[in-house]
Amino acid sequence: MTGISRGATHLYRQGNTYYFRYAVPADLRSTIGRRELRYSLETGYLKSARCKSRILATKATEIFNAIRSGAYSAMSKKEIRDFIDDIFRRLLDESEQKNYGGAPHLPDIFSYQAGTTEQILASYKQKLINKDYLDFLFTTYGLLRSMGDEKYVNIDIEDFKHLGHEVGKHLINFLEIQTKRAQGDYNYEKFIYPLKPTAAPVPQQAAPAGTDAQIPLSKVLESYVSEKVDTKQWTERSAYDIRSTLAQLVEILGDIPIGNINFDTMRTFKETLRKMPPNRNKLKAYRGKSIQEILAMKPEKTLSTTTFNCIMSNISGFFNWCETHGYLDRNYAQKMTIKIKQQPHTFRDAFEQDELLKLFNTKSYIKDTFLQPYMFWLPVLGLFTGARLEELCQLYVDDVLLVRDLWVIDFNENPDKNGRPDKHLKSVHSIRQTPLHPFIVKDLRFVEYCQHMKARGHERLFPELTKIRDSYGKNAGKWFKRHRLKAGVISEKLDFHSFRHTLDNHLKQKLVPVEIINEVCGRAHGDIALDRYGKPYMAEILYEEAILKLDYGLDLSHLTKSKFALGPWPK
Repeated sequence: MTGISRGATHLYRQGNTYYFRYAVPADLRSTIGRRELRYSLETGYLKSARCKSRILATKATEIFNAIRSGAYSAMSKKEIRDFIDDIFRRLLDESEQKNYGGAPHLPDIFSYQAGTTEQILASYKQKLINKDYLDFLFTTYGLLRSMGDEKYVNIDIEDFKHLGHEVGKHLINFLEIQTKRAQGDYNYEKFIYPLKPTAAPVPQQAAPAGTDAQIPLSKVLESYVSEKVDTKQWTERSAYDIRSTLAQLVEILGDIPIGNINFDTMRTFKETLRKMPPNRNKLKAYRGKSIQEILAMKPEKTLSTTTFNCIMSNISGFFNWCETHGYLDRNYAQKMTIKIKQQPHTFRDAFEQDELLKLFNTKSYIKDTFLQPYMFWLPVLGLFTGARLEELCQLYVDDVLLVRDLWVIDFNENPDKNGRPDKHLKSVHSIRQTPLHPFIVKDLRFVEYCQHMKARGHERLFPELTKIRDSYGKNAGKWFKRHRLKAGVISEKLDFHSFRHTLDNHLKQKLVPVEIINEVCGRAHGDIALDRYGKPYMAEILYEEAILKLDYGLDLSHLTKSKFALGPWPK
């Protein structure tokens, strides 16, 4: 039902929500492109709606009067972009201060509010598509006043829409940054608002003449990442991880022209990066500090060689792309990694028998107090299949199927019921069918659990796990770490992936051929005859030669009494 609230100027109600309505003066309609302003006040309370309506009406009147009076003077498009960029850089700083109790004047709309921010983002994106810029201008005007800067944005009327477009883009970027910050991610923003050079001066030569050589480093990075994502070479998760490592370039070197990259700049980058602490955007001691300030602190703990090499490898990949596309004449990061004198199998440990006993004899397993099914099933499945965490977390109920009288898990990248790609495997060799151990099928009744979930209308085996940055396993990984530490298994070289190493080592000690182990775990053989021309082993062979040989010497009989094995199962 629609109704007008008497006595509340520019205010009307539709359903349970009040709206603001203001007629655009006739002499300004051609300039603004609308006859009327109409916005939801997102409240059903009349008192609150009246307050918001008065504020909006005042802003509208002031802006309309400023347009009429000629308060706007000519301003180039670049000046507009720089002006808006400066506003939102200041706003990010203000927002961070508010998190520590400062900047009390900052409006709540510019802070992350679960659910509300996502709705605002969707609304802003639609307005940008529809070229509905006026709301963005009101928001910016109110923001300037809240920040103590009441001057008008100096633009010519002809550039009115250009300003609105720029503001809209920055508002969307800003709220996406706030959403990332709420998740503890402070790397994403470095691509949107690259930091200015803060490290010691980097030896530079003038960029070679030519348009490409003068392009800022951040812009070339954006083109590189966009191509990889658009062409499906990277998943969303990979893009996030690689983007974060590449951001180190801009952060340390500054947003220099791509043509200024040379061996001198990369030597400076390498030396600086090696002095950086790990997780500096998460730790309070370093968060928000410049590179120069961090270097002055002389962190005791610096990046591990593995992390350093990962960053340099990603940068080398980026420079290869730059060379191919004519931005650089060579790869200046090639061979800059540091050789690690360590055998590959020592990077991450397998679980010892006593550690497995601790993991499967916690209070949660003994007293059957797990709150979610994945907490019970994932460690068991990891131990008896050697599957990666993400492979298990993203399973559909239809991925557990019967193949010639054997129950298997079919690890695949099949789309969901709507045809959307929803699963991702590490490589084509990860596509496989792994037979299930009799303990999983007969004693724990895993197949019956899967059939129950399917009968309840669930498409995914563990619907309680939600997708975060293209990964269903993020929360599960965090949970397993807490479970492991609580069980007293504290080595930093142990995590969920250690189940995979445990199965590997167990089968190796039983003289199972490496080709069999590779197919159970979904790895390439490294032999063209086996990888290209040989067909996968039949499920019966994997079952007889590998799965039936899995006997870790553990008493897991108490697991058969769990509600997740006996039922009643969750809805």
